[in-house]
Amino acid sequence: MSSTEHYKLFLSHSYKATAVNLYFFSLLSEVMAVQFEVDEGSKQLSVTRLEMMIRDCDGFLGIYPILGERDNETLPPDKLHHLSRYFRLEIELATRSRKPMLIFADDRFRNTLRFHRHCRVRWYDAREITAGELNPSRARLQKATDGFRTEVSLSKQMRIC
Repeated sequence: MSSTEHYKLFLSHSYKATAVNLYFFSLLSEVMAVQFEVDEGSKQLSVTRLEMMIRDCDGFLGIYPILGERDNETLPPDKLHHLSRYFRLEIELATRSRKPMLIFADDRFRNTLRFHRHCRVRWYDAREITAGELNPSRARLQKATDGFRTEVSLSKQMRIC
């Protein structure tokens, strides 16, 4: 990781998913120094404010867990649709911004969340995340963060030129 290059990322996540957020932050922090911009949710929802926040960042990171359910539980489509409503809004805004995007999403959202082809998406099994460092998918997820860093760096350089 370069000690001088820092990136500002918009972080779309669930505040209540501390363990999942920390897991993915540890992956990301191995390859890049980041500052996160977040929608604190304390103000009334403003799509314009969210758009401006995302546009002001170098990239977009989404961490989409499913909370309050057993890790292996199959959920009905209407519940998944409800659980993902705010994520879907932020994904739409990030797609419009054309910023580099990396999404880590619980496998159970696979038929609910849709992404533009330029978005880097890595699905994960919630049971593996709770396994921590021994997660069999860790190398695949780490490779995605490294590719994302390269993409964000190139995008940032293009905007400077």
